[in-house]
Amino acid sequence: MSWTPNEYNAFIKGAQQREADQLEKLAISAVFNAKANNEKRMSVRKLFDADKAHKRINSQSENWKESKETVISLKQYNRMKKALKGFKPTFNAL
Repeated sequence: MSWTPNEYNAFIKGAQQREADQLEKLAISAVFNAKANNEKRMSVRKLFDADKAHKRINSQSENWKESKETVISLKQYNRMKKALKGFKPTFNAL
């Protein structure tokens, strides 16, 4: 079987698109690895919560890729609250 020029060009374009997708997945994996290596207490849900993603997919939500556990550090919050205690903004009139 021989290919027409359009079929061949479509095949090459598809192969290039597939390679770009693979490189994107590798980049995402590198970011996940960097975050996992720098966190003290890492869990899979902090990176991606598959159960939440499946629920969002079933409910046809558009942002299912944003499924991860929301983490609010109580220590950081208390430090910020202490630092801002007594802070009063001043606005200078021009």
